[in-house]
Order: sequence, then C-alpha cells, then structure tokens
Amino acid sequence: MLRRYRDVLTRRSFRWFWLGFTFSEIGDAVTRVALTWFVYERTRSPEALGWLAVCYTGPVIVGGLVAGPLLDRFDRRRVMIADNALRGVTVALIPLLHALGALALWHVYAVAAVYGLLMMISLAGGPSLIPSLVDGEQLATANALETVTFTLAGVVGPVLAGEALRWVQAPTIVLVDALSYFAFVIALARITVPPVADDREADAPSARLGDAVRLVVNDPILRSTTLMFMVFNIGGGGFVSVWLPILADGHSAAGRRCTAGCSARWPSAR
Repeated sequence: MLRRYRDVLTRRSFRWFWLGFTFSEIGDAVTRVALTWFVYERTRSPEALGWLAVCYTGPVIVGGLVAGPLLDRFDRRRVMIADNALRGVTVALIPLLHALGALALWHVYAVAAVYGLLMMISLAGGPSLIPSLVDGEQLATANALETVTFTLAGVVGPVLAGEALRWVQAPTIVLVDALSYFAFVIALARITVPPVADDREADAPSARLGDAVRLVVNDPILRSTTLMFMVFNIGGGGFVSVWLPILADGHSAAGRRCTAGCSARWPSAR
C-alpha cells in the first residue's frame, strides 16, 4: 500500500499539487481557529461568533454555483491560481491591518466572506485537476491521498493554532495562511497539465442548474447524502464553532480559579 502512495508522489506535477494543497489546507484550519478566537476575545459574544460562521459559510451558496462553470469554461489550473492569489492577498490584510492598529471586527467578517465565496473553486478544482496529473491506475490512490490530507489538515491545523495562540496574537498567526496561499500559487505554476481533447459533441445540450437540482432531488442516494451533509455542516460548522470557544474559555477560567484557590490554601504547593 505504501508503495502505491510513493509511486504517486514520484509524479512531479502531482507532488507539487499535493504539497501546495497540504500547506494551504493547514493554513486555512489555522486561520479559522485564530479568527474565531480573535472575535471571541474582542467581543465575548456568541452572536458575534455566529455572524463569523455565517460569513464563512453563507457566501458558499453563491460561490459554489459559480465555481463549476468557471472551472468548466476556463483552464482549471489558471482559475485556481487566480483564486489562491486573491485569497492570499485578502487574508494578508488581517495581519497587516493589525500591525497598523486598524483592524476592526468588520474586516474579519469581510475576509471570512471572501474565503467562503471563493473556497469552492480550489475545493472542486483540485479533484477535477488530479486526473490530468496521474495515470488512470493511480487515480484512486491520488484521490485518497488528497482526501487524507484534507482530513489531517483539519486535525493538525487547530492544534498548531492553539499552541501558537499561547505565544502570538491571533491576527499575526493568520500570516501563515497568507503564505500558504502564495505557496500553493507557486506549486500550481510548476504543474504541467497535458492538453485534453474535448470529445463532447458540438450540438450536445449543455447542462443547466435545474438539471443538477433535479438529479439531486430524484436520485435517492444523492438526495440522502446531500441532506446528511447539510445537517452535519449545520451542527459541526455552525453550532460547534460558536459553542467550543465559549466552552474552552469557561474551562480555562475555572482552571485558573481552581489554581488560584489551591495556591492560597496551600502555599507550599507553589
């Protein structure tokens, strides 16, 4: 099994894509934790955290509808390069404004909204680009590696962010994400994508949004999968993102009170 992954990573273009994608996903996970904690520290408001979650996820509805046609109509690698360059510049405004002492809450909301609007371009563009980077028999392994990386980034990124927050202010940590976007731009620029012949008939009807909606509604597997994913995102991406910072802060405060009380009772324990 390990040999299959090693063989896939020997493909130069896929290796560049995978490295850039991995760094970018870790950077995104770090930023989400950092901005969530920044908003909570600034406001101590569950409502403010809720609005941050809305800014992260709401624009995906529009961006997701636009991402597909963009990736189909134009060169996917170039579209992804433009996406990551734009998001990199946008995210870099957070540490820049913080360094200038001008960072406001609405700046954070705006950056989160831009992220949500554009995130589906690379999220959908990556899997659609992989088949042109590996051989047919390597496709399953390459897709598995991309999925594992996406999952691990969601685990490693918050851990790194939590540790970094002990030493660095949250807006400064976001600089890592900005650098990760530019690293992904460089990686995508080094990828060689062979030309693919368009074998669609010229008079073939083009698919429309209504066709996709009917497909999801009429197919029981797609319908149930979509509904389950929506419910998961409401609970995981919505409620949890608001509840966890408050819970963590409550436990930290309780721990500090306990430590202070124990120190007062038993000075020798210091």
